[in-house]
Amino acid sequence: NVPLVWVKDNFPFVKYSHDCDEKYGSEYCNPTKCASTSAPGTTCADLIDQYPDDMWSRPTVFDKERWAANKVPCPWAPISNWGRPWWPDTTYTLKRIVMADGSPHPVFWNEWLEHTKDKI
Repeated sequence: NVPLVWVKDNFPFVKYSHDCDEKYGSEYCNPTKCASTSAPGTTCADLIDQYPDDMWSRPTVFDKERWAANKVPCPWAPISNWGRPWWPDTTYTLKRIVMADGSPHPVFWNEWLEHTKDKI
């Protein structure tokens, strides 16, 4: 019985808002870290105002107590790291890149193209 991912609170999705860190905690949402790379000079607050339904935070916070009891060693980690999560806590920012009508998002589509241009 190998635990692949032991996380706290499952995988919550938190809609970005100006006070999402106050509602859910800064480990689940940071309303200052969502600015677009394709819209220089635009802040996260600007994007929340302009596109309030187009960004979500998806944090992965590992349950350290359950990992401490884990007897399955990480195959690529040194013995000194056994009993700790195999990966760091990570928060992903999810952004809508295509609108409901199939058109590209006015900001995030270009960001996606830029992100993937060297990966194809």
